[in-house]
Amino acid sequence: MKHTYIILAIVLFFGACTSNTIYKKPKDLIPKDQMVDLMVDMYMANVSVNLPNKDNLRNIQYFPLVYKKHKIDSTRFKNSNLYYMSKIKDYLDINQRVIDKLEILKKAKEAVRKIEDSIQKIKSDSIQKIKSDSVKKFKEAKLKIKLKDSLKSDFIIGNGV
Repeated sequence: MKHTYIILAIVLFFGACTSNTIYKKPKDLIPKDQMVDLMVDMYMANVSVNLPNKDNLRNIQYFPLVYKKHKIDSTRFKNSNLYYMSKIKDYLDINQRVIDKLEILKKAKEAVRKIEDSIQKIKSDSIQKIKSDSVKKFKEAKLKIKLKDSLKSDFIIGNGV
């Protein structure tokens, strides 16, 4: 009997935690595809808040810029987000698509970084080769000058001077 009450309490607890409320579809609902793009940009904006920008400023609020880019306001986003959150299957789909896009962006950034590193290595190797070639040419030129000077002094000594 005691176990029945515990099980009933657990069921009621979890039943109360889940929302059966489905919000009314807003008139200006953001379409799923745009919502995915918006949430990707919002994630990037959120991550960027603590990174210094080109002027070494931090804590810049990028969300208004994201809203402006997508031609929406915060109220429209809030209403659309609440609606999708109340439809958990749709919301999970949107979030999975956001994660997928972020993974693609991450892989693209890593590929670009590898290319940039390769270019930097090639530049570094080229500069090193140019330096070593320049040093070699300089040493050869210096040797030729010494040789000419040595020949001149031999010539001067040989003529009895």
